[in-house]
Amino acid sequence: MSYVVAAYGVTLVALGLYAASLWREHARLSRDEE
Repeated sequence: MSYVVAAYGVTLVALGLYAASLWREHARLSRDEE
């Protein structure tokens, strides 16, 4: 079962990095508009 936990952890990390990159891009665009 450890491989299931490992896959779940990798997925969470990947989603976290993806969300962070989207948030940074959104923040940059919002700042540029002002």
